[in-house]
Amino acid sequence: MKRFKSYLTEEGKAPTKKDFSTWLKSYVKTSVENSGITIVGSARPKGVIHIRFPMAGNGKTFFSNLKLSVSDFKENFIISSKYTAYVLKATENITIEGKTPKIIPKGTEVYWVNSEISQTSGGGQLFANKALSPDKLDLAGREYGLDELIKSTTAALKRHFPDGKTAKQLSSLLPLANTTSDKISFAELDFTDKDFPKISADYGEILAAIWTMKNRKFAKVNFPKASNHALIDFYGVKANINYPFSVKSGATGGKVTVKNIIASIKGRAKTANADNSHELADEVISIVQNFSMKEQMIMLHQKFKTPVIISLSKIMKCSPNDIDLERVASWTKEINTVKKDVYETKGKKKKLIEKAGNQSKDNHLLVAKLEKWHKKYSPPKDKTLKGRDLTRFIVGPLGQSIYPILNKMPGMQESLTRIAQQVTLIQVNVNVKTKTMTFSSAFFKKAEFQFDWAGYSGGNTLGFTMKMKK
Repeated sequence: MKRFKSYLTEEGKAPTKKDFSTWLKSYVKTSVENSGITIVGSARPKGVIHIRFPMAGNGKTFFSNLKLSVSDFKENFIISSKYTAYVLKATENITIEGKTPKIIPKGTEVYWVNSEISQTSGGGQLFANKALSPDKLDLAGREYGLDELIKSTTAALKRHFPDGKTAKQLSSLLPLANTTSDKISFAELDFTDKDFPKISADYGEILAAIWTMKNRKFAKVNFPKASNHALIDFYGVKANINYPFSVKSGATGGKVTVKNIIASIKGRAKTANADNSHELADEVISIVQNFSMKEQMIMLHQKFKTPVIISLSKIMKCSPNDIDLERVASWTKEINTVKKDVYETKGKKKKLIEKAGNQSKDNHLLVAKLEKWHKKYSPPKDKTLKGRDLTRFIVGPLGQSIYPILNKMPGMQESLTRIAQQVTLIQVNVNVKTKTMTFSSAFFKKAEFQFDWAGYSGGNTLGFTMKMKK
């Protein structure tokens, strides 16, 4: 009787094939989340029962332990145009325990979309952004000794990359980082050139923490929650004192927002009330702190009366100081609007190509209007020129041109450096290439700074890069 009841829905009806697939989806979701992998929510395509989550490879070993087989998706409809889809099938009856146990019959199927970046149509890249960071590997919020960090990271890698050699190869880097040397050679790994930057940038935080404990004699390290500390990647613990470290990838490190500098200065009691109003760079920082990325790019050019904004104002037929986001949005849309119907004549037939009142195809009207300005100051990429974010046509070039202008201003770099050096922080640079891994470290107060920008995408505000002195 109990077995019979397990095949009934809550309404007392016999479950349908759809019910079984829904139960299987729930079973897979619970199993995947228990392994530390995050489910990606998706309601499309409507009416198709499927589940989305990232996993390197096709997960056959992982799913075999769940009594599931994995096969290619071969239906005549599309679940995802970007990622690879698979079919998960129960290889035997699966029981879901509960007040009323549910039995998923052998042969029940559910679709799985593998949202791992290596499964995109372009392929060629194994790791998504931050997939190898301490936060994503469940290492944040705890304190670790050297051996414990290596052990915990190895276990986390096995959970997140259950198939193939990925976890094993990443784990092999951990003991290599446990050295006093600043350069390490290792056997060739089965990663592509696209993977090494991710290993350097994200996994580098863990490798740098191991290297720091060994090389700088720290007893322990701890990784803060990502949302709490924008500039600090880990703390080195020595004599019960926490020393903040920032990890940057590559020989010189990546770009960091100016806001992060200010947050770190304000977060330290000794410098919380520091007055930098006399500094030239403080005028820039004030704008960056108080306005959105798009607003600040316009305002910085206006503040310093740059040739870029003056030239743009002539094209827009207004004063430089009258340019704001609202005017940019309305002006670009107006310029890009087709003024009258455009036809193409083929023989005796006329074909409507563009209709009056619509935005021009591939934005050719706006492209033509800004062509000389773009060419002189910062030509956008083709993808931008054909996109529908018309504001980007102006804000993007303003952002790309402002930081070189700032860095060339007499005294600006020195002023930014004086402000940034108030941050009590040690930076570690990790540079992972195909066969070598290098480390270096220095205090912020021994570095030189200059303005930089990570680009329009993602709403990046004005940032900086730092150059360590030898």
